[in-house]
Amino acid sequence: MQVYLGRIYEPKLHSKKNNWQAWERDVGLAENILIYKYSPNFNSTGISDEPSLPPFEKVKLIHRSKRYRLEPEDTAPDDYQ
Repeated sequence: MQVYLGRIYEPKLHSKKNNWQAWERDVGLAENILIYKYSPNFNSTGISDEPSLPPFEKVKLIHRSKRYRLEPEDTAPDDYQ
């Protein structure tokens, strides 16, 4: 088994002040984007439609270090085929 770790944190946006709701939204969005792009056949939830991006128009995910199958960057919705 291999485990990959990601980090999402923006001090101005993600805080205890809003009970980490913005952080939870952003983590869920990143997860949905990665599932939709890389492994829709392995996951049964949220794969039939492109992930909804609001309040954002575009989302860029940057992958560093060992990425396994991930490209260095993913930009939603530009990378959707």
